Amino acid sequence: PLSRRLRLGVATAYASLQLPVARTWLDPMPLIETPIETLVLGFGGPGTGKGASILAPLVMWLDDPLILVDPQQNASERDVPLRRRIGRTVFIFNSEHADCASIDVLEGLDPTSASFDSELNQIADAMAPIGANPDHKEQRGFTQRMIKIALANIVSSALVEDETPLLTDLIDGLDPEHLLENLAHWAEFGVEDYRNAAKQALFQLSTDPEVMVTLSFFYNSELSWLGNPRKSSKVTGMTRFKTKASDIARDRSDVDWILEPNPQDLDQEGALWRLILSAPRRVRARMPESEARALQHRLWVVVDELPSMAGPGASLFNLMVVHDRQRGIRPVYLAQYPGQIEKAFGKDMLNTWLDAAGLVIYLQPTGDLAKEISDKAGETIALRRTMIDDIGAQGRQAQWSWEDVAAVPLARLQDLPFGQFITFYKGKNRQHTIIDSSPLWFQIPLWRLTVKRAVKAHHGALTGAPSDNARHAVISG
Repeated sequence: PLSRRLRLGVATAYASLQLPVARTWLDPMPLIETPIETLVLGFGGPGTGKGASILAPLVMWLDDPLILVDPQQNASERDVPLRRRIGRTVFIFNSEHADCASIDVLEGLDPTSASFDSELNQIADAMAPIGANPDHKEQRGFTQRMIKIALANIVSSALVEDETPLLTDLIDGLDPEHLLENLAHWAEFGVEDYRNAAKQALFQLSTDPEVMVTLSFFYNSELSWLGNPRKSSKVTGMTRFKTKASDIARDRSDVDWILEPNPQDLDQEGALWRLILSAPRRVRARMPESEARALQHRLWVVVDELPSMAGPGASLFNLMVVHDRQRGIRPVYLAQYPGQIEKAFGKDMLNTWLDAAGLVIYLQPTGDLAKEISDKAGETIALRRTMIDDIGAQGRQAQWSWEDVAAVPLARLQDLPFGQFITFYKGKNRQHTIIDSSPLWFQIPLWRLTVKRAVKAHHGALTGAPSDNARHAVISG
């Protein structure tokens, strides 16, 4: 009916004028153009079009530096060619890949800088995260202090001797057979700010043998990868293709990182990947706040299948949400459904992220999740016609009335086709709920590779007028 088309036209025009996420059929840029200040969350199970609706637009149009974490290890073949064809320099972190890249995580550490202790804290937290288990708090806290003491002296000594400090020097520095001897040396001749800490650790190890046993167990179980050159080379800059954290963290960077951890090895190698992820954060933290605010380009950290990266180091992902906004870091976390994140990271963290997210995308939600989304979208009013019997006249007559109805009915959510999704976008003064869909050609992998428009040198080069296939409308706001 004309009235329905008119209402849809008004809603669509409002979306185009007021909402950055409104877009045309040929311009899949809701994530790129939206002024996201904190976080993007995306939820979609297998076969729902998560890659076409979220990953593909970022990979093919984003002109900002990108760190893509893909535990499924498909990105090196699927996404790297596309990023390189738009002029990006891509480094792949995957031990099984012939072109495996590496960084030196200790590069840039300066014992004389005001940020030195803070950076050591971040490195120690990545290597020995305390996590949520209270039983681990004391032993991991002690391990963190040991890592800080050792690294402070390793870095300082290497720089004095005009050598390059390496993370693998921790193997000798924290070797249980020589640890007491090393601590005694550091307590007397080591870095001045860490001498007292070395004395306290030496006393604790000398008086409590159980501490050494616990420490040895931790080294053998969670830091054994340091002794494997094939793995440790990724954080010591010892591979053929070497990059720097400062390369991707600087403004207007043309560098991307693809991280492909093996989920089966994350229990033993979690620290390795956390060190790589946290390195650009440390570089940007060194910047003066005024310089960080002036950055023109965001650093996007996209983590696919985020729950597989859970573990004691989950705090790293929360820090990106809570503390990294001022440094221009924008995380994008993808999972199959919110319950996955709740199980892996806890209910409190899930609620924190949902509250902080500037954009939350759901693809083909079902069951209780669909009902929650429908309730969250709220209600609207609709003009409804009912037929009543008119005794004083012939036949039946129509009666019109305004009724409260669900803005996004449950039935509509359960029938969302492939590639169509519901988005909650937080504007300046209100929340908007949008039903949207990725362009048809974006849903076909072969077309992504062959359509020349898809590989323009800069995002925004692809333009197009709305077509009959456009599906974008404001449902409520």
